Amino acid sequence: MDATIETLDYVNAVEAQLVSLQSTDLERACELSQRIPDPGKRWSVYLNALALFGFRQWLQGRSLTFQLQDEHCIITEPTIVDGISAVCKLTTNQFKICLIALEPDQTDTVPIPKSVLDRIDLRAHCYIFISIYEEQEAIGLRGYIFHDAIPNSLDSEQDFYSIPNDRLTTNFDHLLLHFSCLEPTPILGSVPISLPLRQWLIEPVLNTGRWFQTQIGTAIDNIDNAVSELSWQLTSSMNFASALRESSPSDSMPIILADLIRQGIEISAEGRSATRSIALGEFDLQLYAIVSPVPLETESTEEWSLLLILKRSDDQPLPHGIQLEVYESCSNQVVQQVVSSDRSGYLFTDIIATQDETLIVTLSLADGTAIALSPMTFKP
Repeated sequence: MDATIETLDYVNAVEAQLVSLQSTDLERACELSQRIPDPGKRWSVYLNALALFGFRQWLQGRSLTFQLQDEHCIITEPTIVDGISAVCKLTTNQFKICLIALEPDQTDTVPIPKSVLDRIDLRAHCYIFISIYEEQEAIGLRGYIFHDAIPNSLDSEQDFYSIPNDRLTTNFDHLLLHFSCLEPTPILGSVPISLPLRQWLIEPVLNTGRWFQTQIGTAIDNIDNAVSELSWQLTSSMNFASALRESSPSDSMPIILADLIRQGIEISAEGRSATRSIALGEFDLQLYAIVSPVPLETESTEEWSLLLILKRSDDQPLPHGIQLEVYESCSNQVVQQVVSSDRSGYLFTDIIATQDETLIVTLSLADGTAIALSPMTFKP
């Protein structure tokens, strides 16, 4: 039997959705793969580009309602895609999706890159597995799995996890119905992370203990360059009483601090503070961090406190459902989680950590848009 016919017989038996590729798709995929500096990773990029082009064609043929937004897709960024064997940061109807290209096989599992589950910024609502039949110039939709359906424990090998085939859904009509009738929900933190988050973050660890190494007046100019490189700006010493008296009508922070004190939150006058601007979706946010060493009253491990305050830069109410989470990087456990439910003016969380703990702050919107900030530690 002809090899092409035999292969397509297998495709028809296993995959109900088969999409022919255009010659221009293969040419464009080849062009994208050649931009990758590492020759050993070009084949993976080539297959994933074909998965993207074929899936876009399938989606356009099935629904006029859905459009595939790929302007933030990392497949076109060679400096980013070089280490990620998937098509991440795609959206349709506000759902985040991730495509994983596969070479045809008949194994009992499918591989999924560890990075797309372990890195917060790459997680998706739905992971779609696509077989690439290059010689036949076609793709086959193998199956899909939603983020919250991924098993708590997965077998792993090198850079991939293995998901059993029987965990995948193959009815793609149901997938389109899901995208049509349901609203996307936050996906942050819903999958156990097997590796420390800090291994997947691009930015280095921020040592807040450096904020105390010089007088605050000169620290703003002379402190370690890493602070400014990580987008944080040190603020002046906190004299809360005078701040309340001298605050301008446009400055809401003294009011927020006074409100926190009334709620019983202790804010050390010896603490050091910094702020950074964050663009999350369509919102411009301001995050404040107030760091203080905790007086050692016992022989236990020394501790430090981190007070985080999140508000909008224009002092308008925060969007409904915005979420602030703090992870402990080694255990990957959520230390604190706060969510805006009443369009309040700010969110805050107050954390006590030991000096051998590193904390990772993440922010997410109700539509799943998320960002992970630089890991924070305190080493005097």
